Formats: sequence, C-alpha cells, structure tokens
Amino acid sequence: MTERLPARRAAAAVQRALDGSHDATAQPPPPPSPGWRAGERALRLGTLAVVALAAALVTGRPWVLALAAAPLVLLALALPSGPRPEGV
Repeated sequence: MTERLPARRAAAAVQRALDGSHDATAQPPPPPSPGWRAGERALRLGTLAVVALAAALVTGRPWVLALAAAPLVLLALALPSGPRPEGV
C-alpha cells in the first residue's frame, strides 16, 4: 500500500499540470535589497578561506593558513575602491 501512495501523488501532480491549474496564492519572490551584495565567487572564496582558517585552528598546523591566504588576497583585491556608480 505504501508503494502506490507516491504514484498517486505523482499522477495527481501530472494531472494538475496538464489541466493548467496552479496555486493562486503563490507570490513572486521579493525584490532584492538595494546596495552592494557579495557575488557567488566572493561567497565561494570567503567560504574557502573560513574553512582553511578553521582547519588551521583545529589541527594546530600553521602551514594550513597558507591555504587561506590566496582566497583572502583575491577578496581584498576585489573590494570596491570607490563610490557605487549610479548608471551604466
């Protein structure tokens, strides 16, 4: 009996999709907040640096800090150096 329950749900979902019915209460996501935001690459580099720093603290090996140096240098070089442009 438990094997047929997901199949019923899938069949109901397929039928709703074919009928064109959708949830009318769904709202679009809110607009992003104005101002500077970190990009995907900056978040990846920051995560890599934090993980390397944590690994250096946990293991007690100072050479692991060298793994955090490169992402931190790249993040420092990517910092905005002036006011935000108003237009393109």
